[in-house]
Amino acid sequence: MKGLNRKYLTIGEVSKIKKISIKSLRYYEHIGILVPVKINPDNGYRYYSTEQLLTIDMIKFLAEMDIPLKEWHHYISISSGFRLKELIEDSKKLTNQQIEMLKARLNKLEIAERGLKDHEKYHEYQGYYERRICQRNIMCYPMSDPDSPVDFHKKLSLLFELAKECHATANYPSGILLDYTPDGQRFYAFLEIYERLDGNPLFRHLPEHTYCCIRKAQKSIVHAADDVPEYFEQHPYATVIESDCIVSPVEFKPYPTELQFYYSVGKEKFFPLSHGENAKLSGGEI
Repeated sequence: MKGLNRKYLTIGEVSKIKKISIKSLRYYEHIGILVPVKINPDNGYRYYSTEQLLTIDMIKFLAEMDIPLKEWHHYISISSGFRLKELIEDSKKLTNQQIEMLKARLNKLEIAERGLKDHEKYHEYQGYYERRICQRNIMCYPMSDPDSPVDFHKKLSLLFELAKECHATANYPSGILLDYTPDGQRFYAFLEIYERLDGNPLFRHLPEHTYCCIRKAQKSIVHAADDVPEYFEQHPYATVIESDCIVSPVEFKPYPTELQFYYSVGKEKFFPLSHGENAKLSGGEI
């Protein structure tokens, strides 16, 4: 083995040339994607050929493209070489998926920012006021005990899981929704999502609309019918939303919520949002 280091590169030399740690090189050897061409049996020194420097470049490319480590064997093989064309095609698909994810994330942040600005704008309002709220997509789940914070957070956690299963992007905010009819009241935990899930029984689309709003303590929606009975006497069919009113900086103590009464502009009667589909009024969604 005398003079072998003049023909091959030591692991230390490879580490310095390619700016990669010796620990990483040993790991690549362990998983079988970069095995030294020679190992000195006397001292265990490892040696690499100059051709293997290209393999390291390909490994870096795999890492840069966020290809999962467990899939590297699919592109690098000692026997069949490096499948560059296949890697480029797969990387393009992965990159396009990441672009869509980033777009959804940006949209989520913009929605959260818009909601925060609205909450700050109406933070000092007293009594009832009207405000225009952009269209929203929400997922709803029935609550067995709407007065219980534990029941709410259990249902909210479930909604996050269901949204993930449906490949939907969960947005801020969340809250409680009330469907009020002469036959009774039904309460739901709701979570805003970015995508429309038409056909999903848990999905509702709330179009852009003017809401009658008021600031209240948390869970006030549970007693809304008792607090403003004359209102529900005039509007026996109503959908009411209780949404978080968190402002920055967020203080970890009870915060107010906003009760949003959904109604059709120019109409004196509230209309309930049907579960899973939208009612129609004068050709528009409500």
